[in-house]
Amino acid sequence: MEQSDNIEQILTLLGQGKIWIHPTDTVWGMGCDATNTLSIQKLYSLKKRPLDKTMILLASDMAMVKKYVKEVHPKIDNLLHYSERPITVLYPDNGMLPSELVNPYGEVAIRIVKEPWLQSIIHSFGKPLVATSANLHGRKFPINFAHIDQEILEGVDYVAFRGRTNKTPSEPSVVITLNEKDDIVFLRE
Repeated sequence: MEQSDNIEQILTLLGQGKIWIHPTDTVWGMGCDATNTLSIQKLYSLKKRPLDKTMILLASDMAMVKKYVKEVHPKIDNLLHYSERPITVLYPDNGMLPSELVNPYGEVAIRIVKEPWLQSIIHSFGKPLVATSANLHGRKFPINFAHIDQEILEGVDYVAFRGRTNKTPSEPSVVITLNEKDDIVFLRE
């Protein structure tokens, strides 16, 4: 039987700028408060990721996305509404997020989480979370909890209990953007 997580404890830790590892609707991720620059920098350091490689944000719903981007094109809104697969979208940044999360083109990558447990945590937290696969930069993403590197597990402040026993292999999300003609372009399928 899997031990359960204390949601209030997770929310408190996130509010304190801590980093955690958790299951998502794609691969196991590690993350923090997307508005806390010091936490984001700590996450980059732990992952050994170059600062010019931005990270994905997880949002609970479209209303949250709209607080942090300039616009959501109707094509994107429609695609997200009907898609079964998790999709990360590059949106034009509106200047409310730390520069570490904005790519050189002025975009932020955001995915609306479909997994109810994580969606509820993000909604209760009230702002997006940074999410990056729970691996060291340059290494393969973990296909399940058992594949997370020990250095990563020891470097975070909290490791979720939920999903640890799930052995089903997982895959990263699809990543899309719009080109200058407002056509959807798949950057990762």
